Amino acid sequence: MNINEASQKTGLPKSTIRYYEKLNIVPPIKRDKNEVRIFEETDIEWLFFAKQMRGANVSIKTLVHYISLFKEGEGSIESRIELLTNELLKLQEHISGLQAAERSLSEKIEKYRTHVIPVEKKLI
Repeated sequence: MNINEASQKTGLPKSTIRYYEKLNIVPPIKRDKNEVRIFEETDIEWLFFAKQMRGANVSIKTLVHYISLFKEGEGSIESRIELLTNELLKLQEHISGLQAAERSLSEKIEKYRTHVIPVEKKLI
């Protein structure tokens, strides 16, 4: 498939796909005689992986580091697990912060309905 199809399939903009390839986050994409990228299923899987990691708030720098560890092979498994574990802890902290913000907003909305609206009605 070409880059347009890969973009549609993954939901990633073409510019992001090119950027990920440039940074070696995905393996080099095969090209035809006209230098047009030809994506295979494994390329799409790499793109989905990168999208998933970015969706989990993993930085580009960390993703590049993870990929470099991956390329080292089995000897880097423990390092990869440690990296992913650290990213999971960061994500859990972020989620916790978002949940606290959600509770705060919910409380403000509830107080608004029970306190501000009755006062406003008296003013009309």
